[in-house]
Amino acid sequence: MKFLVLAAGGGTRLRPYTETLPKCMVPLHSEPLLSWQLGTARAAGIEDLIVVGGYLHEKLLQGDHSLVLNLDFGTTNMVTSLWRAEEHIKDDIIISYGDIVYEQRVLESLMESDAPISVIVDNDWREYWEKRFDDPLDDAESLKIGDDGNIVELGKPPNSADDIQGQYIGLIRFQGDGIKWVRELYEKELEAFDKGETCLHPERNYEKLYMTDLLQALIDHGHPVKPVFVDGRWLEVDSIKDLTIASQSSEVTGGKLVIRRNFPLRRFEPAPVVWITGVSGTGKTTIARELIHQLENEGHRVMAVDGDAFRRVMGNSSSYDPAGRLENAKRISGVCKWISEQGIIVVCATMSLFHEVQEWNRTHIRKYFEVYVTASDEVLRARDEKGMYSKSSEVVGVDQTFDIPKTPDLEIENSQNSDSVIHLAEKIRSSLSWKL
Repeated sequence: MKFLVLAAGGGTRLRPYTETLPKCMVPLHSEPLLSWQLGTARAAGIEDLIVVGGYLHEKLLQGDHSLVLNLDFGTTNMVTSLWRAEEHIKDDIIISYGDIVYEQRVLESLMESDAPISVIVDNDWREYWEKRFDDPLDDAESLKIGDDGNIVELGKPPNSADDIQGQYIGLIRFQGDGIKWVRELYEKELEAFDKGETCLHPERNYEKLYMTDLLQALIDHGHPVKPVFVDGRWLEVDSIKDLTIASQSSEVTGGKLVIRRNFPLRRFEPAPVVWITGVSGTGKTTIARELIHQLENEGHRVMAVDGDAFRRVMGNSSSYDPAGRLENAKRISGVCKWISEQGIIVVCATMSLFHEVQEWNRTHIRKYFEVYVTASDEVLRARDEKGMYSKSSEVVGVDQTFDIPKTPDLEIENSQNSDSVIHLAEKIRSSLSWKL
């Protein structure tokens, strides 16, 4: 059995996270969505893993899985991505959308099906959709079951809730005749495309087909598609709101994702993001640590985000030239915003070189507080533990331009004759009071 993840799309509704990461690499409980999917497949005993990437494919998770590319991801849809992996679609295969996560039991229920074509269908979809959307029918798709227990319609806009007898989640299995049927149908569509026609959908040719279009075409050609019902135990991450719901509706136990939609959906007031910026050697990290210590002593929930540590966690995938630094800064901004929306104060120590990033923060982070830390050149060189100023190569403020914050909320000097670190942190803490 093979396990294939369709992860080529750009995920525009998850920006700013997807400005620098593929959608499937957005983290949930500190692990990329793709990591949860592949880990679940391995835990279920599937070892032959394939990922179809496209957008920012160079940022995809590395590992023992095969990588197939759909470089036309901007102009094509899921069925094209699927067929980029044609060489793998010959035997028993499970196909997963790249923006969903699920418990192992959900995957195993699909593995237990003996039908040529099976899809996971959620019986318990309505309450989940009500959390995700103001009108649950806005994004829901039709799914109707025939008298023989197979699906007769899916993937269409519903006229009412009566058209939805469950929600298809984006998890499919083809085996035996199912493989033969889908290959025959796809080849038929390619022949029509060469003639400037389409045979599977009246409005979309093979480049634009959704997976639901393919499944409906199989049904229309007389091939049974069996629903495998589950009650929850899965989540979709298609938007910022989805990500918040997913983080609150799941937890990690024994290294596995546990999903319970009946977790109380906590509605947090966004917490402040304290953005401590300045060139290397100004003492940003030291001040941040002391500020965190003071805030925690007051009983606040606080998380530290450090620019250097963030690079290490992300695998040093960004360079140190201006473009690489900008990419890393955007990632940090997005993560800080997300954490603050969970009601956790963020203290971030980073150089934040760019006005573009500082302005994005002020526009998008509700309780943003910017602290600009300075020190004299003499002090900077004396504190140069990394040897950056002596090397004078790609050093911010020496070899690379540093965008001095235009309107910091607080500017402090951290030189020999300035206040102690404790007093500097207290200055920030007292200035921050109105945001807490």
